[in-house]
Amino acid sequence: MAKECEPPRGHPLTIEQAKELIAGELGEACERFISRCCAPIYWYYPGDEILDNGTLTFVHTPHRLMAITAAHVVRGFQAAHAAAKRPIHLQVMNAILNLEPIAICDRLDLATLAIDDDLLARLGKEIQPLSTWPPTLPQPGRGIMLAGYPGGDRRQLSPTAVEWGLFTALGIARTVISHQITWVAERNADIITNLPLQHRLGGLSGGPLIGIFERPGGPMQFALSGIISQAHQELENVIARRADFINDDGSIIEPSLVSDSQNPTPLRPFFFHLSASRTYRDTISADLCRVCCCMR
Repeated sequence: MAKECEPPRGHPLTIEQAKELIAGELGEACERFISRCCAPIYWYYPGDEILDNGTLTFVHTPHRLMAITAAHVVRGFQAAHAAAKRPIHLQVMNAILNLEPIAICDRLDLATLAIDDDLLARLGKEIQPLSTWPPTLPQPGRGIMLAGYPGGDRRQLSPTAVEWGLFTALGIARTVISHQITWVAERNADIITNLPLQHRLGGLSGGPLIGIFERPGGPMQFALSGIISQAHQELENVIARRADFINDDGSIIEPSLVSDSQNPTPLRPFFFHLSASRTYRDTISADLCRVCCCMR
């Protein structure tokens, strides 16, 4: 076993115990947490099949309640609406959404939307908006989670009934730099996964990437770190944009206002896959014992 996969000296958990925790109750608790802060957003002609979908992430800052997604998700709906010859509906789970952008930054692929408690109550799903603010970059060597709703996993049973598959991943951040964060579905002898090869991940855009942080003398803390921007089927990776460009009122800091030296290089953290959709659950790599180290 590689040295970097060993738990810190004196850590009370063995690697096997850590694997059992992540694959069992602890992993399930993390999945429940991240599933409650996001929901699918989609658009369709009434009575027809869904045209496309993305993911919304819900946050409650000190200033307001809002939703965050990728700018191209909003632009996709706007383009479909502009080209529509008949009414087109925009929906979040069970609730019709009246699109009210707060800010859109195409360069960062980030968008913030005005929402209210009434919308959350109509979704047909328990929602707990993320309330730790401001967004915080992941800590290298510590835990991270991401989630979203791939279009390839949705099942439209009828024009008004849709089943959604939630994709979730739990892993380790290796390097944290620049304005984007990349998760890679690793496939090697240390990671046994039944995630299908080149699985269709489109639809994750707008989903949360959450950092897991230690609090001295206290419990672990979850904080928003990024918003998913791209999901590549062939490369099996997910790219998120840093969420700390978003202010608590929903405005977005434009890249031109940030020094180029702060955003020069693509970021490539290294993650291990936990679970995906309704049909897969992975056997966890031994290296995920390091996630447990930040959950003591």
